[in-house]
Amino acid sequence: MTATSASYEEWYPVGSSTQLASNDTRLHVQLNGRSISVINHNGKLFCMDAVCFHAGGPLTLGDIEEIDGKPCISCPWHKYLITLTEGDKLYDSMVMHEGRLVPGGWKAMPHLQRTHAVRRGSDGQIWVRIEVSNGSEVRSDSYANDSRAATAGFGRSLISINAAPVACPP
Repeated sequence: MTATSASYEEWYPVGSSTQLASNDTRLHVQLNGRSISVINHNGKLFCMDAVCFHAGGPLTLGDIEEIDGKPCISCPWHKYLITLTEGDKLYDSMVMHEGRLVPGGWKAMPHLQRTHAVRRGSDGQIWVRIEVSNGSEVRSDSYANDSRAATAGFGRSLISINAAPVACPP
């Protein structure tokens, strides 16, 4: 069974907690052909497609910052800000006020980068559930299985894993 046909109960082992021990460390994996990254930010794990939805850049190599309390990653190619939790693209909006454009606050273009469930098992193993079976397509799907984009951006740091799913991680 491929990751693209996985059900919501299928989890894949992708690494160890020791690989993500420090803040803002990342684990870049090609899981059954799909390029994903697991990110440790402030002790919480996040997982998303590694290649940016916009132009196929190495999104998860970017800097992490907080915008209005939301952890975001900044694509190193075009500086798009993507939330780690939902894959939303944030932008600083502008509004007309008394005939002038003024900052209107942060707004989101929802769910452009696919995010995936991730958890740390009791044994320290990192587990990922690929979230693609709900039928809705997001823009990062067009690059998710593009090995050329992943290899160009991540090179040797990309670990290739061909794994069978497990019903529920320990």
